[in-house]
Amino acid sequence: MHVAPDVQYALELTRGGRGGIEDGKDGIYLQNVLAGYTHAYFTDTSASGLVNTILSVKKQP
Repeated sequence: MHVAPDVQYALELTRGGRGGIEDGKDGIYLQNVLAGYTHAYFTDTSASGLVNTILSVKKQP
């Protein structure tokens, strides 16, 4: 993957085989946005819990 030289990363990976986006770094951030990718396996309970958490945080001032 080609990444601009001035990209800022939020995470340094210590486990896993893929090595992140570049040299073990992952989680690109810019201003107040964090971009990342993960493999997630959701059940009905965990998916609804995630949605409810997001909605409760969104309602906070």
